Amino acid sequence: MSNPHRPSKARVAAPRHVVAFAALLVLVCAACAAPAPSPSLEPSSSPAAPAPSPSLERSGPPATLAGSAWTAVLVDGQPVVVASPPTAAFDATTIRGSTGCNGYNGDYRYDAGMIAIGDTMSTLIGCDGAIGTTEQRFMAALGAATTVSMDPEGRLMLDGPNGSIVFVVAGR
Repeated sequence: MSNPHRPSKARVAAPRHVVAFAALLVLVCAACAAPAPSPSLEPSSSPAAPAPSPSLERSGPPATLAGSAWTAVLVDGQPVVVASPPTAAFDATTIRGSTGCNGYNGDYRYDAGMIAIGDTMSTLIGCDGAIGTTEQRFMAALGAATTVSMDPEGRLMLDGPNGSIVFVVAGR
């Protein structure tokens, strides 16, 4: 005879949408746990510090982007917020980084100065003020970038119909 006060040992399968939601939640939390960019040690009295103007001269494209990491100094001609600059790190086929507020990652193809960045995924933190404006310009320019070049000072330039991004080697 069964005991009415004892729980049944029957297993109940979780609905697929619950499992899918849990998996998505784990991915979002993992992206949020990515290390934040180190704040700049440069003093700044305003949220955006002027960056050196990029040279209009291009010295050619890099041989590869794989294994490189960069910090943006200008996005569509505007200086970034020094304490929260966008970043980009490349491996053989993946780009990842920070918009200055949210983490992002996606696939890219690079060949002899031509770049195509696929759809990117991003965390969904709401970003206000200058950081939010920079994030919008950065993601628009990054997603539409078509060419990559270096200037004589060693800065990486991504250019496309939605603007340019000027990067310096990360850690500088």
